Amino acid sequence: MWDNDLELKFIEFFQAEPILWDTKHRNYKNKNLNHDAWGRIAQLMDLPIPDLKKKKESLFASYRKYRKMVKDSYQSGAGENELYKPVWFAYEALDGCLSDGLTPKITINTQSRDEQPGTSTITSEEEIMNKPGETKNEITTSRTGRSRSLQCEVKEAGRHVKEALSLFQESVKRRESQEPPDDCEIYGMGLAKKLRAFSEEERLEIMYEFDGIILNRRRTKQPNRFTNTVFNPSSEYTRSSSAMSSPSPGISCYSEPLQHKMASI
Repeated sequence: MWDNDLELKFIEFFQAEPILWDTKHRNYKNKNLNHDAWGRIAQLMDLPIPDLKKKKESLFASYRKYRKMVKDSYQSGAGENELYKPVWFAYEALDGCLSDGLTPKITINTQSRDEQPGTSTITSEEEIMNKPGETKNEITTSRTGRSRSLQCEVKEAGRHVKEALSLFQESVKRRESQEPPDDCEIYGMGLAKKLRAFSEEERLEIMYEFDGIILNRRRTKQPNRFTNTVFNPSSEYTRSSSAMSSPSPGISCYSEPLQHKMASI
């Protein structure tokens, strides 16, 4: 079920919900709001929340493994061009929001080995913070800039998620409002599928013949419809008179002569 594209899509929606991964978020520990965030992702992905949480743990485990390999390559004293670069498809996508939360940021001294032979100093931010004055200010400025950049990215991702959710809800409403296809629509779709198996010229001939069948059927139905809908008084009168003067077989009628009736009166 899961493929690379679907996992990247999940990561994008996950990044748009900082409440799920930003430990500094004021509602990070709010279970109700966390559940709501997972619910929004589940609606966009059309997948149950438990499956999404399992996939999140799997992605995080893979990210931590590759992140450790990157960190180890920094600490090994390798040159900038020799540092380990993960080829895992989801590493960069996850690194955008998890690099600060899972492991400390690493900085590298980019001076070439020709300028300082035998030296390649790798220091963590914790070590740099022990240096006086200006270095601490630089770290603070760097963190502030990175935080602002991340906030902008989160806002932009949130906007995309809201747009996607709005489109999804509109699509659901349209599907719910549409009536199910009747027999004619189903037959038409099946006929279209069959027609595509023929060449363009053959399709035109078949459609022409089919139109002829429809036209002939309409012509044959016209007289019947005319006869059934028009009422003819003279013919109705003739049928009524005939029925009265000719009783059906098996039914006997006795009528007393008029003169006899008058005499009895």
